Formats: sequence, structure tokens, C-alpha cells
Amino acid sequence: MRIWISALILAMAAAGCGSSAPPQNGDKEDKSPAPTVFDDTVRTIDKAKESQALQENRVNDLNRQLEAQEEGGKKGDEQGAAGGATPSSDPDAVPNAAQQSN
Repeated sequence: MRIWISALILAMAAAGCGSSAPPQNGDKEDKSPAPTVFDDTVRTIDKAKESQALQENRVNDLNRQLEAQEEGGKKGDEQGAAGGATPSSDPDAVPNAAQQSN
């Protein structure tokens, strides 16, 4: 039994002692990563993420423009309710009293 325990301890000690030197930092910087079968897929995913970011930026810009137009339209609606003409761009709009009398 003592032989087995001694052999186990000796095996653990031998496994813990590595004979190779640890890699130096200069070695990693000089080498470029080895090409893999996943490189094309990774590049495709990166392009898709960039495209999605551009698309989201464009949507956000369009939403800001729409909000600015809506704010301008609300001011115009307030002026129109005070007696101005109904905008012709809205075909379902009900004409105001000044337009109905004409």
C-alpha cells in the first residue's frame, strides 16, 4: 500500500514539474495567428455587424428627421386651427369653416 502511495506522489510531482520553458511575450507578438476554417465565417459575421450598425444609425437619423418634421407640423396645425387653410397633403382632412363657406 505504501508503494502505491509513494508511486502516486512521485507521479504527481513529476507531472507538476514541466521541462519546457514558458513562452516569451516576444514570440507571441511576432507570429500572426494561424489561419483556421472559421476565418471566413468570422469575417462574414464582422461585416454583418458593421452593416447592422450602419443600418441602425440610418434608422435613428430618419427617426430624428421625422420627429423634427412632426414638431414643425404641430406648430403648423396650431396655426391652421386658428383660421388657416387645411394642408392639401392630407386627403382625409376635414376642411375648416372658412374653406366650407367658399
